[in-house]
Amino acid sequence: MPTEEELQELWDNTTVTWTTQNGVGGALFTAPNGNSLFMPAAGGRLDGGLYGAGTSGSCYSSTLPYYYAYAARVFSFTLTDSYISCHMNGYVRYIGRTVRPVRVRSHN
Repeated sequence: MPTEEELQELWDNTTVTWTTQNGVGGALFTAPNGNSLFMPAAGGRLDGGLYGAGTSGSCYSSTLPYYYAYAARVFSFTLTDSYISCHMNGYVRYIGRTVRPVRVRSHN
């Protein structure tokens, strides 16, 4: 899972646009070199219900906040009108959120 710093780097160094890929809406983060990462607007799950699907998404980081042992740092994005907002917060870990695996490539 990405660290809080890696997710912040994604937000700081990319252009974000709202798009649809394979019938799924979400945020497309595009770097200056043309590389991109699509994150679906999957919403979240709590108490058996689904909320925010189609208009918001979030991704757990591997970073735990110092103030709550039962929380994790979460990168969230939301489409409101035509504006996409992104932020990092600490949220409880029992809410169902997207997990985005990352892999460090070797440059051998």
